[in-house]
Amino acid sequence: MATWKNYEEVATHLLDRFADEWQFDRFEKKQKIAGLTTGATWEIDAKGYRDEDGGFMIVECRNYKSKIKQEAIAAIAFRIHDTGALGAIIVTPIGLQAGAKKVADATNVFSVILTPDSTPENFAICFLNKFRAGGTLGMYVCGGP
Repeated sequence: MATWKNYEEVATHLLDRFADEWQFDRFEKKQKIAGLTTGATWEIDAKGYRDEDGGFMIVECRNYKSKIKQEAIAAIAFRIHDTGALGAIIVTPIGLQAGAKKVADATNVFSVILTPDSTPENFAICFLNKFRAGGTLGMYVCGGP
């Protein structure tokens, strides 16, 4: 049995488990990708990948105790632009601030809510207006104001 070291690994595992619901073939672990415009190297927490056309989504995980700020989503939006990604997924247990939601909606950044102490067997995850759970965390409620 695998030892799940951190939030990023569990998030990547669960996104890969539900990859078909995102219309991707797989989600890959942390890696570096090149900026097409800047030439900068970006380290991303994970990547959703589609074999058919090479399209991909950047995945960033933030296991924070407060909502993600607008500036953080703007930074991810720039990575989308610079790398040629189709969009991005931000994984967080709390969600986004109001301004961050506006930036996310305008730049193809999708919010995923994942409970902070999730494991592959015991989790609650909300994405694309769907709820999936395993183990005792199935009682967790997604959403909020």
